[in-house]
Amino acid sequence: MSEPAHKITFPRLGEKNYSTWVGDERAELQRLGVWLIVKGTVVAPPGSDTEEVRKWLIDSGKAAGSIYASLEQPQKVHVKGMEENPVAMWQALERVHRQKKPGARFAAYNHLFSIQKLPEESLTKLIGRVDDAITLIQDLRPRRTYSS
Repeated sequence: MSEPAHKITFPRLGEKNYSTWVGDERAELQRLGVWLIVKGTVVAPPGSDTEEVRKWLIDSGKAAGSIYASLEQPQKVHVKGMEENPVAMWQALERVHRQKKPGARFAAYNHLFSIQKLPEESLTKLIGRVDDAITLIQDLRPRRTYSS
C-alpha cells in the first residue's frame, strides 16, 4: 500500500509571500528529512548503482517534489528545467524573490518604517509583522566577502 498523499498546510509561494513561504517550506523539508540535500550539505554519494545512491535519489526527489508542489502556478516558470534538482530550485527561487539590490533594500526599509498597528490587530501579530520585515532586510544584505 502506498503512502497517503501529503497536503500542504501553508500558503503556496506566490508573488508576495516569499518571506513566510521560505520558513514554512524549510520546516516541511526538515519534516521530510531532506533539508540537508536542499541546503547542499548532503550531496550524491559516489558510484552509480549502490543502495546509498538509490536512497539519495529518492530523498532528492522528495525534496524537489515538495518544493514544486508548494509553488503557485505562475512561480513554476522560475524552476522550469530544474524539477529534479532541489538545490538549483531553491537557489533560483531565492534569486528571484530576494534580489539583493539597493532598491530592494530601500523598499524593505520603507515597508518596516511604515508599519503601524491596525485597530483590530493584537500586539503579537504586530510584532510578527515587524519581525518579518526585519528578516527581509537582513536577507537582502549583500554577503560579506573577506580577503586575507
